Amino acid sequence: MYIKSILFSALLTCGTLCADDKFYTTLAKYSERAQCIVILQYFLSSNYDYDTKLEERINTCATIIKTSLDPIDALATAWRESNFLDVVDHTNTSYGPMQFIKALWCDEKTWGIVDCDHLKRGIWVHNFHFQKYKNERTRFCAYIGAKDCSSNKIHVKWQEHLKRKKAIKKLYVFRQRQQMD
Repeated sequence: MYIKSILFSALLTCGTLCADDKFYTTLAKYSERAQCIVILQYFLSSNYDYDTKLEERINTCATIIKTSLDPIDALATAWRESNFLDVVDHTNTSYGPMQFIKALWCDEKTWGIVDCDHLKRGIWVHNFHFQKYKNERTRFCAYIGAKDCSSNKIHVKWQEHLKRKKAIKKLYVFRQRQQMD
C-alpha cells in the first residue's frame, strides 16, 4: 500500500498526463486530486497545460470533493461561479470559489462565530442549501438568490448548470457523502 501511495503521489505531480489514458483514469478512482485533474482537463481542454492557476483549481476541486454533500452539484457551481478560483465579485460582494454572499453567511448575529474562509464557508453554504431544499431547481434558485425561479433568465442558467453537472457526472467516480461534518 505504501508503494502504491508513492506511485500515486509521483504521478499526480506530473500535470501533463492525458485524461484519456486508461491507467490514469483508473487512478482517478483512488484520489480526489487525480479526479480533479481529469475534470479540469475536460473543462480547460487545450488551455490545461498553460494554466497558471492550475494548482489552485486542483486544490479547490479536491476540497469540494472531500467536504461537499453533493460533490457533482458543488463542482458545477464552483465552475459556473469562479472557474474554481478564489475570487471576489465586488458588484454583489460574493466571495470565493463558490461565490457566497459574505454579508449573509458570515454574520455573527445569525450564525454565531463562524470561520469565514472563502472556500470552506462556500461549501458549508452549499451543504446548507442541500439539506434545506430537496428539489434541485429550488436549491439552485435559493443558492443564486433568485426571487423568481420561473423566469426565462433563471431557466437559461439552470439549463447551463445541468449541462455542467452532466459533463462532470461522466467523469466523476466518487460517491456522495451521507452526512455533513
